[in-house]
Amino acid sequence: MTVPNKNEFDQCIARLKGAAAEHMFDEFKPKVFLSTDESAALDLLQRADEFVKQQYRLLDEDPVMKWLGSQDAFDRAYARAFSIRRRKANENATAIQGDFRTRMLHRLREAAAMEDAAKQTAREEDLMGYQFPGIYEHTRFGLRVRQAIGGPAKFYIEFVCGISAALAEYYFDPNAAKEIATRKKRVDAVIAESLSALRTLKLTLGDEFLGEAISALNYKGRPRTDFQLHQIDRQIELFSNLARAPAELAYPIARIDGTSRERLLVFRLYNLNRVQFRANKSEAIALLLQLEGIEAPMDGRTVERLCAKFREDSRQLFNQTRALSVTSQISGK
Repeated sequence: MTVPNKNEFDQCIARLKGAAAEHMFDEFKPKVFLSTDESAALDLLQRADEFVKQQYRLLDEDPVMKWLGSQDAFDRAYARAFSIRRRKANENATAIQGDFRTRMLHRLREAAAMEDAAKQTAREEDLMGYQFPGIYEHTRFGLRVRQAIGGPAKFYIEFVCGISAALAEYYFDPNAAKEIATRKKRVDAVIAESLSALRTLKLTLGDEFLGEAISALNYKGRPRTDFQLHQIDRQIELFSNLARAPAELAYPIARIDGTSRERLLVFRLYNLNRVQFRANKSEAIALLLQLEGIEAPMDGRTVERLCAKFREDSRQLFNQTRALSVTSQISGK
């Protein structure tokens, strides 16, 4: 099979991102899972499952998914990354769907009980926030809801979505590496501009009238916002330290040559694996570089060296920035 076109990649990525029943997130409320009557909770889980299964069936017919499925390199990379044989998303869902619903019901009930206990001990002003949608977004209960509406193949879908996005950039954005190298050269100016903007924001928020207006517009309806002055001070401190650190280490591409696009592809896949597996999975990346249409494949050792460099650059930047932050706190600057 030939490499799918840009439109097909865009549609596939949109389908992958839309495979979860995101529209149902706010229907999952702790009180539903605290009830002794499990019918409402089971109905929610069943409707989410039905939606996700339909999306899986559409993905099985997607041109990009079919193309990936025809590539031996993808099969081998997936097996190396997951240490299991590859299965279609719909097969995963069918095989473990009943068990998945049972597990999610149990986990959601546990998380709902924790949220209820926290609510019982919350301050009166904090209770106001519970009437707004999305209040559980970043809680343990919200995490369990994300798992439930994502379906049993959520991890697989996110992995393939990341691969598809990285490949789309490689195939259809030949200037991506050049643009990153250009931004790297301007990093000092960008940091200086950001610092200036933050200091202007601090002055704006420090105005007693504008500050009060922003507090009133806060979605939780209480006199605290995400833009509190101490948070702005923290951001100013971070950017000030970044200005004194080797910020160029944050950029994966410096030189432009015959392998720039492939090195950027390796970086995208490396980042994906760090998020998904908390590991480089360099062997799986090297296998993906054998996919149809990759102009300059790299061997495993080259990919491993690149991944090690990406990780070392990130570690060095983090350590130097943190050291500067500690020094600033000690000196009171």
